[in-house]
Amino acid sequence: MSNAQTWNPLEMHGGGKVTGLIFHPTDPNIIFNRTDVAGLNKSTDGGNSWKSFSLNIPKDNPHNFTARNFAIDANNPNTMYYCSGNAPAINGSSIFKTTDGGTTWNRITNPSNFSGNGAYRWSDETLIIHPSQSSKLYVGGQTCFENGNWTASSGFHKSTDGGTSWTAVHAATFEKAWITSVKFHPQNPDLIFISAAIVEENNIATSQKGLWRYNTATGVLDQIHNENVVAFDFDANPNKIILSREEGINVYDLTTEQLSPITKPFNASYDYYLRAHPSQSGRWYFGAYHGFNNNGLVETLDGGANYNQVKYTGGSNFQRLIFPDYADTNFKPGHGNSMAGIYFHPLNPATAFMDGVFKTEDAATSICSQVNPLDFQNNAAWDWTWVAEGIHIMVTLRACPHPIDVEKFVINVADVGEYFTQNGGSDMDYKGLLLHYSASTRYAKSNPDIGYTVGKKFDNTGQLRKTTNGGASWFSPMTTNFFTGSIVLQDLQILDTNPNHVVVGVHQNGLPNQIYRSLNGGSTWEAWDQGITQAGIFKQWESFNRLIKDGNDVFYTFKNDKMYYRSWSDASWTLIPHPAGNTTINQMIVDPSNPGILYMTISNNLIYKWDNGTWSTIPSPTNISDMIAASPNGTLVVIEKLWVSGQRTQKLFVKKPNMNWEPLSFEGFGGVMKSMIFIDDHRLIGISNGQGANMIEISSNNACPKSNNFYAAGIDNQSAKIYWEHASGSDFTLEYKGEHEANWTIIPNPTSPYNIIGLEPCTAYTMRIKVECGNETSEYQNSSFSTTVLSTYCPTDPQSVWRYWIDKVLIGSDNYFSGWNGGYYDWSCEQSTSIIAGEVMSITLTPGFLDDVNNVVWYAWIDLNDDGNWDQSERVISSSPNSTVQQFDIPIDINTSPGNKKMRISMHRYHANTDLGACDVYSNGETEDFVIQVISADCKLVTNTNDSGSGSLREAIDCAENGATISFHPDLAGSTIGITSQVIVINKDLTIDAELSDNITIYGESVGRVFLANVFKNISIKGLYIISGTNNEGGAIWNRGNLTLENVFFYKNPGQDLDATQILNDGTLVVKENVQIKGE
Repeated sequence: MSNAQTWNPLEMHGGGKVTGLIFHPTDPNIIFNRTDVAGLNKSTDGGNSWKSFSLNIPKDNPHNFTARNFAIDANNPNTMYYCSGNAPAINGSSIFKTTDGGTTWNRITNPSNFSGNGAYRWSDETLIIHPSQSSKLYVGGQTCFENGNWTASSGFHKSTDGGTSWTAVHAATFEKAWITSVKFHPQNPDLIFISAAIVEENNIATSQKGLWRYNTATGVLDQIHNENVVAFDFDANPNKIILSREEGINVYDLTTEQLSPITKPFNASYDYYLRAHPSQSGRWYFGAYHGFNNNGLVETLDGGANYNQVKYTGGSNFQRLIFPDYADTNFKPGHGNSMAGIYFHPLNPATAFMDGVFKTEDAATSICSQVNPLDFQNNAAWDWTWVAEGIHIMVTLRACPHPIDVEKFVINVADVGEYFTQNGGSDMDYKGLLLHYSASTRYAKSNPDIGYTVGKKFDNTGQLRKTTNGGASWFSPMTTNFFTGSIVLQDLQILDTNPNHVVVGVHQNGLPNQIYRSLNGGSTWEAWDQGITQAGIFKQWESFNRLIKDGNDVFYTFKNDKMYYRSWSDASWTLIPHPAGNTTINQMIVDPSNPGILYMTISNNLIYKWDNGTWSTIPSPTNISDMIAASPNGTLVVIEKLWVSGQRTQKLFVKKPNMNWEPLSFEGFGGVMKSMIFIDDHRLIGISNGQGANMIEISSNNACPKSNNFYAAGIDNQSAKIYWEHASGSDFTLEYKGEHEANWTIIPNPTSPYNIIGLEPCTAYTMRIKVECGNETSEYQNSSFSTTVLSTYCPTDPQSVWRYWIDKVLIGSDNYFSGWNGGYYDWSCEQSTSIIAGEVMSITLTPGFLDDVNNVVWYAWIDLNDDGNWDQSERVISSSPNSTVQQFDIPIDINTSPGNKKMRISMHRYHANTDLGACDVYSNGETEDFVIQVISADCKLVTNTNDSGSGSLREAIDCAENGATISFHPDLAGSTIGITSQVIVINKDLTIDAELSDNITIYGESVGRVFLANVFKNISIKGLYIISGTNNEGGAIWNRGNLTLENVFFYKNPGQDLDATQILNDGTLVVKENVQIKGE
């Protein structure tokens, strides 16, 4: 039965916000966190790793996973309470209770509303349990806004029966309040303190702000502060209360009933969080809304007489952030990027956490070093380790399959960009912040190197980016953004037969049309919604496709009760007749294998099938059919539509070809499902409302479990750590090989992580793993990685988390499109630029930014004297602040020694009096390293038979300018040039002409292949004898570009098979006279 199967999360980390940490009352290893969109997570190893604690929460309301409160009964820790909701919206709040440690959760009576993803969600809990009377609960809510008014839907309530019933307390005060925190006095549980802050909707404010003290014994409520209180905490001497306000910090003395004047250390706004140390009086911590990146983490050790500030955005402080290996393939946040507070472990206060989640074990002493306390980026005394493994907080929007390779797909995510996989989701690789909101990414079926991605930037303008190299780099094909008047580009399709024919669906805002198409690869656009009468088809945040296309390039769209279709040559869209009147359509999809067939659902127990103009019905096992998915082999999956009142929860059903419907398990799936799509006949991806994406394999012929989360990390120039999730009791076999290697290196019975050493720098490796279980062997899981450049240059650690990056570098005619890279990128393994000594090198620099404040400063250094360092005397660019594209001309002295020179370019947001060195650590920007080949005029002449080095063929190809001709010294006639290190990659337009020298042979004696002619390059080879390398496919030449051969003779390598080929042609091959392929 399918219900025995389990959904597995695709391992994507780093999005969303952790809004609170709650500690087990007696077990120091158990910690819980609540999140704004992904429910709860639990750690059993002291906060080092996490698993979802919300899998058993009912899936009858998407807001069940916007967590606002979590409380543990100190007397019976298996009893817990969880509040969720979407205030100020109505009908979205619940209180759940478990008495078995989270195995089952039951919805209990809810007297209020909660805001798990709204204002002040980072404040402390508003549901508390009496420390000695477990049945006595108190809860404060957040009010709702309806019909232009704040409703009496919040309040402060009391239960004496464990949440079965509730009584309002001082309803007139709190029924329309936005309560931010509720706490018992640490030494007197008869006293409860309640804080509230003003929230506005449509410029209408809530009714209450301040801090109140409620005496449960007498029923007396008195207000002790009448301004906004975002958060408050008790000093270790509990007669003092510290209050956080936007205006600053107050301290209330319960003994004297006096409030201190406002203090505002470092002139920061402390409207975000505060925390008092649990045992050291006067030791408090504060942080503002934008966290470390603006105001730092502020500490006082003496009750506010003096303050320290530490920032982890640059300098040596940044070096104290520790990112485990799994961060290499994930969105890696800056310290404080997702934080909502600092938490000291109550059972071990030397351990502290920042939401996000970062952990330190240095909290026994001050966070600030006294060596240089006022140098805010070089004064930290605490290390922090990112401990977010297993936390899947992602507002995921779509899964977009690749048109050719079923192992490749993209997951589009709001806020952090997109993730990409090449191995069916086993390894999810973070591709960077191409767009702040990534809605859809698609590659062209006729040329998968060409792709487009759409979404928006932080300024709420629709955006489109294009790639011509399979996603390695992206750029805007438009001179100016045509879609500035839109909120977001929400949907995207590419014509199967032409990669330059693109259609987008637009959330309009100011644009006059809602569908546009391009005939030239995105450069220009024209309206394409003629004939559509339905308005507002495309809206941001939707996770299913409203612009769809079948295998015959017929486009479809739908909204409300309207469905339309249009071919590329049609003058307008045609309305499809509705089979059931004017009922709203829940979803419509195309059959992936049969053009002209659609499936559609409305709110009944049927699935409607459109077959080239004729409607029929398929009985559905649901009461109300909602989303549907169809596999290439005809498997259907349908989901029961949830009902937000709790009367109906989501359920899944599957119908395989020629079989009946049967249940499909939801086990392991976090959150509510928003959409689903097959990537092949058996694998189904489900998009969660806030917990990323999950995959289930509906059927398999192999009972062996596949390894999961198979990836390489911790990669340097000669080693890599390989990770995978173990199945208990299974034996694994790990295999890998480099791009120039014919045979696999086999590692029997490895354990994760396995450290591979002795690798070659700048080399692409493929790897695969299988598992033995009983008498069966699983299918291989495949993945890949590339080693880095071997470098002795200093590292750099800038942070671009605040949306500043190097978008493009143009050196001469060579384009380097990198986009956002998390702070650093090294191009040395991928490409280089040549310049002849004595000439001028032109550099054009394009900044990327998402903030409104966008002045940036550029620096560049070239190691011209080859000493392995960038001296300040070698700084060749130092710009003034500017937000536009900058162009610089750099003369290269004619006496500069030939060879590779390392160049570093740094860009950072402008701050006054900043003067960077090449090795400085900084925030708000990005650094990229390049290789500049300085060549002399005669370097294109081959003078010896060496594999590499001065005078070699390899060196001549490397140093030649674009369009040059390589020639051979007459003394080389009859000589053999042995290629022994690696394939010669030709990455420029080039002619290799040996016709004036007699009988020159190129021998791939110990490599797999002699030449690789790269994509888009025009290459001509004349008058050579070529003995292949050992590869059986294309041992002489792999042509990916435009190759012309004339008077070239090919010979097999003794190590090749009898049926080996000497030329592997994936490009354009022109054969002129006298080209022969011979035996050995």
